[in-house]
Amino acid sequence: MPFSLRGAQHATKSESVVIASFADEKTERIFRRWQSRKLPTGIQKRARDKLLLLDNATCERDLRPVPGLRHEPSAGDWPGPWRLRISKRWSLCFEWQDGSARAVQIVARPR
Repeated sequence: MPFSLRGAQHATKSESVVIASFADEKTERIFRRWQSRKLPTGIQKRARDKLLLLDNATCERDLRPVPGLRHEPSAGDWPGPWRLRISKRWSLCFEWQDGSARAVQIVARPR
């Protein structure tokens, strides 16, 4: 079951929630502008920026034309069918289902 710190008060009927679930606590902490000891501090701001872009998208296609976003299909050991590269080592991985991003997580490439 996906992790979520979101309470029932998060979304009203007029809001569109694109990120429906997070795969882990550290990713949602970054999204909520909290610090995470599990991620390098230099990655956290860039990851938050990508999470906000993902949350503001209305569909997966909205991410394609953004210059420098590095939106691509996942390959190899990356979880989920899509990823946004944060750096050479770190990526934001997710899947689209029913118009929402699900199982969103920040993942490091295995060394």
